Amino acid sequence: MMRHSFLAAFLVPALLLVACEKKVTLDNYNAIKVGMTQAEVENMLGKGELQVNSGASISGAGVLGGATQNSLDTYTWREGQKEISVTFKDGKVFTSSNGGL
Repeated sequence: MMRHSFLAAFLVPALLLVACEKKVTLDNYNAIKVGMTQAEVENMLGKGELQVNSGASISGAGVLGGATQNSLDTYTWREGQKEISVTFKDGKVFTSSNGGL
């Protein structure tokens, strides 16, 4: 029994450190490249939060239209005040931005 508590005393904190690994970092942001797949970005940052894009469109003639659906999906990763946002077009990085890094 003593051996189990000894292992737990060292194993649990080590697992917590791995789970708490910072992912929203400038190095990870700089590693994001246009054309990377969403899976590649998620391997680095984990699962992001999908941002809902809705609103009205305005045509070239200035006519207000209804909400439009586009093939762009923006995901955000946050840790405290730090944030990385990536817009994917057809499942690949189209643009990225950051805040607080």
